Amino acid sequence: MKCPGEKLEAIITTASTEMIEKAIANFARIHSIPFDVAASSEMKQIIIESMNLRYAFINEVSETIVPNLAPK
Repeated sequence: MKCPGEKLEAIITTASTEMIEKAIANFARIHSIPFDVAASSEMKQIIIESMNLRYAFINEVSETIVPNLAPK
């Protein structure tokens, strides 16, 4: 049996994964693109990099570390 800390970590990981999947699905729906495109390896890399930024700047609000992206 897992210790309480391991159980909590598993719950947090599952919740985080579900939040990311919902965000990708919402992005795909809003922009009328297939989920497979929105969930591509490039999008996965963007998610990983953003999570790394949140870890590096733990006291920052997410919106303050997001670059100002202009649509092309």
